[in-house]
Amino acid sequence: WRIFTIVENDKNGDSKKKDYLNPLVKESVRILIDTIHEAFYDRYRDDFGSTIAGFFSDEPGFYNDKESFDYNSKLGKKGVTLPWSADMNKMLEEEFGSDYKKYLPFLWHDGEEMMSKVRFSYMNLVSMLYAENFTKQIGDWCREHSVEYIGHIVEDNNLHTGLGAGTGHFFRALEGQDMSGLDVVLWQLNPGFDEIPSRSFSGEADNEFYNYGLAKMAASLAHLDPKKKGRTMAEVFGAYGWVEGLKLMKWLTDHMLVRGVNYFVPHAFSPKEYPDYDCPPHMYARGKNPQYRYYQYLNQYTNRMSHLLSGGTHVASAAVLYHAEAEWSGDFMYFQKPVKELMRNQIDCDILPCGAIIGDVHVRNAKLISQDETFDCLIIPYSKALPISLIKRLTEFANQGLSIFFIDGLPQRSCEGEVVNDVLGFLAVNENVEVILLDSLAEKMKNVGYYDIHVKDAQPYLRYYHVKHQDLDVYMFFNEHPIHEIETEVELPVTGKIMFYDAYENILRDAHVRAEGGKSLISLKLAPFETILVVSGTGLSGLEGSPIINRLQTASTVEGPWSLSTTTSLQYPAFTPWGQLESLSDLSRIESLKSFSGTMRYETEFDWNIGDNRAVIDLGDVYETAEVIVNGESLGVRISTPYQFELSGNLKYGKNSLVVEVTNTLVKENPDTLSRIAQHEPSGLLGPVRIFVEE
Repeated sequence: WRIFTIVENDKNGDSKKKDYLNPLVKESVRILIDTIHEAFYDRYRDDFGSTIAGFFSDEPGFYNDKESFDYNSKLGKKGVTLPWSADMNKMLEEEFGSDYKKYLPFLWHDGEEMMSKVRFSYMNLVSMLYAENFTKQIGDWCREHSVEYIGHIVEDNNLHTGLGAGTGHFFRALEGQDMSGLDVVLWQLNPGFDEIPSRSFSGEADNEFYNYGLAKMAASLAHLDPKKKGRTMAEVFGAYGWVEGLKLMKWLTDHMLVRGVNYFVPHAFSPKEYPDYDCPPHMYARGKNPQYRYYQYLNQYTNRMSHLLSGGTHVASAAVLYHAEAEWSGDFMYFQKPVKELMRNQIDCDILPCGAIIGDVHVRNAKLISQDETFDCLIIPYSKALPISLIKRLTEFANQGLSIFFIDGLPQRSCEGEVVNDVLGFLAVNENVEVILLDSLAEKMKNVGYYDIHVKDAQPYLRYYHVKHQDLDVYMFFNEHPIHEIETEVELPVTGKIMFYDAYENILRDAHVRAEGGKSLISLKLAPFETILVVSGTGLSGLEGSPIINRLQTASTVEGPWSLSTTTSLQYPAFTPWGQLESLSDLSRIESLKSFSGTMRYETEFDWNIGDNRAVIDLGDVYETAEVIVNGESLGVRISTPYQFELSGNLKYGKNSLVVEVTNTLVKENPDTLSRIAQHEPSGLLGPVRIFVEE
């Protein structure tokens, strides 16, 4: 015999949030609305819907665990208070009968199928109550008062399906909001760390989730829910430390854009005196941030990209099942596992939760239709158990001709414990259902033609995103690798006029295109961190692009010597001479410049006696923002690779003056705690500085 004592209490598990509202209880959440939302409305009602756009929730959750951000705060963890309400008693009694209380110990203690059934039922109920009484209630109030409700939850390390700081179910938790949302902080995204785990401030980071799950999950919700109008908001840049500059910020922005995120909340501007140690970097830092004057270039780029990637229809080949219900019920596979295989092979997808598959999507012409999107197939990550209604829905889809791929095996039972052997048997023999291994998924998709674009060779770090507007197809291509260049050929399912759009320079360029059948092949060459848009359609009628520069050959190398001067952010543009450099090197290795944060000006002259062919200056390695001035004329600013500037029209025969201003980050001056887990890059211009001419 075992005797269990279960106590109902009115305090939360997290002592810091002991008086936190209960998100499962409508009346509890109403106190929040009356205290905050109604008070704002009473005072500023004339500004609602104009000056005041709405309300933002930052990381609401259950917070039932005394360890606030324990990513393993899931059912079965001993000594943890669980979210509860009077409604839970009624709902569990309806499901398990009047003696439901005798099954409650399974929420903490191990068992077999009954444990799985109880845990599934509990998580299903608390996540639905959270959605109904917290998010939907606040969202409905906002919409009734002509404003919107946005925000994000804690998704970290797969916590979006769990308890603690989680909310049980990502899609349900944000359903009542007017935008989908997420945040990226604390080095959750780090270029090059997309597979192996890495150490973070809160333990070991699941980098597969952060790279292949987080943003894709959020953007999928925006595509699924009509009231979100395709909008996904990301809170970005925060708590990376002063080691983060505009170069990394652009990589983070592109990482989000190429997964469908199109609204950005930069974190953050601090009104406090510098240094404020609360989650730097801070954009302005009371004038101390030397890169702030260049921040406009990132914002202008982001606005252009977001504009072109918004408002159309996202084109993707596959829908992937969200794994929450499977995780609550037994052995399972994270949804990001198949997503990773697809993304590394340029096959795009959306994530669909069980509820959407059961009630919101349908099959037409053997394709899965979700709002405006059409998918060739449905992919089910390995799930030992799935909800009975979902299993039956899958049989309907298979009968209608939809291809369904189960990764590593069919389910063995239902989450509710009902016998479904006949239905599972049907799936096992249906010609439209196939069990495949995870590492065979991408190859299978390509073999049956379930892809939008085709890349001629393996490019695991080439990311793409396709949006179809009424008169324009927009393809974003991004080299996500921090070191290696990508050079390849891409086959697009479009014909006619095709051009490159450089959103950073705001320039349309001609593209090298050759037609083949009903498709077009384009050549792509992308430096690390580089992005290009390929655009096609009648929307280009009447537009002329700048001629693309053909292959380049080295004309000369600018050797120096270089005159070096420096300035801080507050002193700029007044420079202090430092001395002469015979060759380029990392200035942070020079004792007097080891802790220098600001702008370094390099000045020299070079001779030019080559003809009128188009010419480009390439700075080589730069750390990290660069402005080039030739013969007194600025050629522009680059905040990340490639550090190339066109010289055509600025050169003269004979002597030419060259000035390169390079601005680093505040980490050299202020190596804060948040920067200590990051790679610290050099300072200044490392080169080699070369001039190329068109062949």
